[in-house]
Amino acid sequence: MKKRTMVGLIVVLSLFIALAIQAKTHTFTFKMDHSVKGKTNFSLSKKSTNVYTTAKTYKHSNNKPTNDYLKYRISLHKKGAFMPSYRSEVKADGKKKTFKYGTIDKATYNIDLRVTNQDPSGSIYRYVKGSGQIVQ
Repeated sequence: MKKRTMVGLIVVLSLFIALAIQAKTHTFTFKMDHSVKGKTNFSLSKKSTNVYTTAKTYKHSNNKPTNDYLKYRISLHKKGAFMPSYRSEVKADGKKKTFKYGTIDKATYNIDLRVTNQDPSGSIYRYVKGSGQIVQ
């Protein structure tokens, strides 16, 4: 009887610990030809933080993917801060990207995005569409 109680207690404690350390995930989507300043507030903890995104470059003329890839910058912007707190730049080529920001400050953040290599003539014929996750 005591052995059964001890095994049951270990199982319950293991489940409780597994749920307590489970990663928290926030999701977002985006579509832009220049930039997007996020309006969704993400309350993040002082924890190791990774951001994952997948995005493709599309032509405005036919809304189909193109291999003439745009690059975009993704930033975690702490609410109230003048400059983005954490940022990285990648190609919108349809592949999953990982940004490891390490342990960040506990605060409210927004996601800001910006295309960094649009046509210098000012002609906007491509856009970026994608989605992402913030995982702590």
